[in-house]
Amino acid sequence: MIRVTFFVGNGFDINVGLDTEYEKFYKYYIEECPDDLLANSIGSNCEFWSDLEEALGNYTANVGQNEEKNFWKSEGNLEFELVKYLKIQMDRVNLKSKEREIALDMQRSFTEFYTDLPDKHKYHIADIFSRAENIVYSFISFNYTDVLDRCLEKFRELMPDNFVQYHNHRKITLLHNIDDIIHIHGTTSRDMVLGVNDDAQIGNERFRKRNIYRKSLIKEEQNESLGNSKKSKASDIINDSTIICIFGMSIGKTDKMWWQSICRWLQSDAERRLVIYTFGSEKDEPTIKPNMRQKEEDVLRRLKQNADVYDDEWKQIEGQICVKIGAKIFDFQVV
Repeated sequence: MIRVTFFVGNGFDINVGLDTEYEKFYKYYIEECPDDLLANSIGSNCEFWSDLEEALGNYTANVGQNEEKNFWKSEGNLEFELVKYLKIQMDRVNLKSKEREIALDMQRSFTEFYTDLPDKHKYHIADIFSRAENIVYSFISFNYTDVLDRCLEKFRELMPDNFVQYHNHRKITLLHNIDDIIHIHGTTSRDMVLGVNDDAQIGNERFRKRNIYRKSLIKEEQNESLGNSKKSKASDIINDSTIICIFGMSIGKTDKMWWQSICRWLQSDAERRLVIYTFGSEKDEPTIKPNMRQKEEDVLRRLKQNADVYDDEWKQIEGQICVKIGAKIFDFQVV
């Protein structure tokens, strides 16, 4: 059995037509809560807030002891308005008229996700598949929305449980199976987790020392306080994977624990492959090769830096990583 695991971020929702970019939510939040502490900060310094979770941790350095109550009230308002905004976006989804198109594109995305990669990676993955009889696709979603869930549900309705049965060159039947989704940070309706990776990303020393604040800001401690087993389940899926694909994620600091986990996973087996899909240069400037190379290097640099990988460790795993600009998977609209 071969397991292919997709890490899915906000770029998926944006790619299929939702307006879930931070700047669009911020505009909504500021209009709804013009007097809020954090709304005022966002309105006066959008660049600082380009990454909501990272900025939230850094902003705590500005919170004096007498301002803590006001900060937490504002943080609660921000989360409340974020849930409202995402529900508005989810209400825009209409799969009815496009369900077959979406199902077929998802099938193609699963079975052909590697066919547009550079030959080095394409042939390696094809060779892995040639030795398999069963492929399982797993999903670790970092989104609070249910858009991917609804697309997979529609896919299951229209496709057989074991979809795309075909014979490879060994003349055996290759079965493709779909796993359930793990929402590692919860959803708009349950166990929503917003915050940073660890206490080093909390700017306020008092906040780092108080358990009640740590459990409100550090994502792993929030999940533990909620009593769920998502981290353990996700870790098991990663360790059981042969290929991991990252789609619609910026490889940011606040999910550091997952980038570290993936890099350790690569180190333990040279056969494993990581594919990072990113948007940009290929679509916008297809003839400017240096721009594409720079974008690839930027993605690799973020992964190395945000996973705290040493140079000798990076040399070991760098050849197992492929950055693909201009993703051709999950290429459909839901609105």
